[in-house]
Amino acid sequence: MSSLSLTARVSLLFAAGAVAVLLGLGWVVERSVENHFREMDQHEVEGKLSLLRALFAKAGADDARAGLERQLRDALVGHHHLSVAVRGPDGVEWFRYGEADFPADIPMAGPKPGWTAWSAGRGEYRGLLARLRDGAGGEHDVAIALDISHHRDFLDGFRATLALTTALAALMTALLGWAATRAGLAPLRRMTRLAGGLSASSLEARLPEGGLPAEIATLTRAFNAMLGRLEEAFRRLSEYSSDIAHELRTPLSNLMTQTEVALTRARSAEEYREVLASNLEEYERLARM
Repeated sequence: MSSLSLTARVSLLFAAGAVAVLLGLGWVVERSVENHFREMDQHEVEGKLSLLRALFAKAGADDARAGLERQLRDALVGHHHLSVAVRGPDGVEWFRYGEADFPADIPMAGPKPGWTAWSAGRGEYRGLLARLRDGAGGEHDVAIALDISHHRDFLDGFRATLALTTALAALMTALLGWAATRAGLAPLRRMTRLAGGLSASSLEARLPEGGLPAEIATLTRAFNAMLGRLEEAFRRLSEYSSDIAHELRTPLSNLMTQTEVALTRARSAEEYREVLASNLEEYERLARM
């Protein structure tokens, strides 16, 4: 199984880094937007709670409940995303405004206002539970709910956009990383082509050393220095081979000449002995070489 090329590895690292950065940035932005929405919702609901507290403080006994209910409806007109439910001291709900589906098991308000959240159907709500005292001293549990479905829809759309943007950014970063890495590794490809075409007769070739990254420049200088050493070694070897050939040519030529002369006619044993003795000297010379 072949391993990934260096260009492919760097491109994948670029893409993974871009995905990690975008996901981290998206998470931070999402948290910031959600916190901003929560603060806006709380500010709006707390403002309405202050208004309701003032209306309850002006209200009298139970016989004035009808007037209080009218005042509450007038104060909430136009706030379609806001819902209010009120329970009297007897625990019976006597006022409701808005379309929020308050859960049946919603807790009674405590001494201090408390926040809660729930889902009902396709809606999501953020609510504030508080206990308000009317002018006659009666305590009423008030639940103010704000429909935050549009916030959730916005965040869902943001997440979808983030996912698409992250995918496109990863693809673009991988392509840019591939292009940048391929351009950066061009000297290595030239080095590979040069090394593939080297032979004993073409060791004079060199790679250009100008305009290269520091790491590639160091490798290029080392490669050129290696070619220089190889060229010098092959030159010396060639000279040595020429010297060896010259030194061998002389005794071999003498042996061939003496043998050819000896074979031109019949000779006495003494003459053949002289030829063999002369050849022996040449053999000894070859042996010393």
